[in-house]
Amino acid sequence: MQAAAKAGETPVPEGPDTKRWHVVYPTYIDKEKTIQQGRRIGKELAVENPSATEIAECLKKMGIESVVENKAYPGDWLNCRQRVRVNLPHDAPSAEGQRHNVHWLLRQVAPAVAALPSRQKKASKPSSAAAPTPQTEETTESSGRRRRRR
Repeated sequence: MQAAAKAGETPVPEGPDTKRWHVVYPTYIDKEKTIQQGRRIGKELAVENPSATEIAECLKKMGIESVVENKAYPGDWLNCRQRVRVNLPHDAPSAEGQRHNVHWLLRQVAPAVAALPSRQKKASKPSSAAAPTPQTEETTESSGRRRRRR
């Protein structure tokens, strides 16, 4: 139990102690990253541009306790601004007889993220940005230079 907060201090919210839980950054399962940039699984399992909330949603469906934190990934601190703390079940062996560790978790979560309904909607929509826009070139009479129009 926590001691009473002193005047002027904000009380720490009570909840699970996540300090000793495993950390999963979205970079670990990002298909666009290399191994040197932080990807930890093969490209055949990896997902394009995963988010921490998608990972947490999949973990919730799998029945694994997790918390999303606003902490940046050290190797890519400008782009990856969130992480997921995961409480792995250590006592229960998986169906394949493998130990529950972070690598096992990443190999289970990546296909689940790819199968999310929000991802399926994104994949089914045709991208208007993929279609090239026609560019015309004009010659200006005064300088004789070509000018591109977009």
